[in-house]
Amino acid sequence: PHRRLYIVECTDRPNDKYLIVYELSREAETGKSEEAIHQSVQSISFFTPKPLEAKPLTPARAAARGKDYSQAYLESKEKVIQSIRSLKGWKYYETENFILVTNMDDRKTIADIQMNLEKCGSVYRKYYPQKVPLKEVSVCKVFEKRDEYISYVTDSLKWSTGIWMANKRELVISPSSHPGTPSERRETMIDTVLHEAFHQYIFYAADEIQSAVWFNEGNACYFQGLDFMAGDKTKIRLTRLYEPMKKLAAAGNMRIDPLIKMDYASFYEGKETNYTLAWGLMFFLQKGAPVLKGKNNYSEIPSKYYDALIELRNGEKATEKAWAGVDMGKFSREFSDFWKSDTLIRRAEAFDPLDSRGRNANR
Repeated sequence: PHRRLYIVECTDRPNDKYLIVYELSREAETGKSEEAIHQSVQSISFFTPKPLEAKPLTPARAAARGKDYSQAYLESKEKVIQSIRSLKGWKYYETENFILVTNMDDRKTIADIQMNLEKCGSVYRKYYPQKVPLKEVSVCKVFEKRDEYISYVTDSLKWSTGIWMANKRELVISPSSHPGTPSERRETMIDTVLHEAFHQYIFYAADEIQSAVWFNEGNACYFQGLDFMAGDKTKIRLTRLYEPMKKLAAAGNMRIDPLIKMDYASFYEGKETNYTLAWGLMFFLQKGAPVLKGKNNYSEIPSKYYDALIELRNGEKATEKAWAGVDMGKFSREFSDFWKSDTLIRRAEAFDPLDSRGRNANR
């Protein structure tokens, strides 16, 4: 009495039949449940299967796609493919801008990671456009087992769930060990991808110049809030760092001047607070500053930094140039006031920096 079974058949492929089982809780209202089930069955669509097949990539085939790849880029792609062919149980999958290599058999997780890599990459490029030709393909390596990931990364990173390893030219992702459903574990992995893929992107986009930690980690945390909606629309939402950020604001712990001057070692010594503050700073610069009452040019700081990084080829000097002329006392007060105002935060969350840039570019 608590199950409804349907057999559905594809009209174009009569041999394709599927049994669908709807299991109802004992407390379910039968009438409403039947209506929902009928709507569900009627919404089923069939598509021609497109299996994820590992196909060799040749420079000629890559160039034929209409992309202006450098010879170095094409050679790096071939090198990755050749290295995978000799590894038992490992496969590679291509997207337009990535090669994903994995020994994982979970096709759903693989497909989700591929899709999100491409989507987040397209957003990164809108914020920080590629200005130098790519020399290497972006590689993402996903492990089937947590133990494999732990043995692959250095001792200091065994706590992590994913990492951009510049020395190995790989974005490395661990399977999620968190309790929960397969869908929840995939979401955890995607959250890591959105963060770590920015480190990978900015490394290549800035011609392998190391960016300042406030900019690098601030953006990586900011893009963890990416929400891909219908069509090509995206939204940057508040992340899990929102509540910790509110607590820092309430406690008056808003050390922006020291943060933008920190090196990586100092940043990671107090990583719990510094990650929160870096995210809060980038969220404010990109989405908070434009909704303040007073006129300001704070939202220009991230792009100024990116331009200066490529021009000066030095992370610290780029910080000095991007923040030149900013009254840090005034900035700190406005930054603190923003994070204490629920009204301003709501306005900021609704603000779209990319839409604003588009309007300004068309004026």
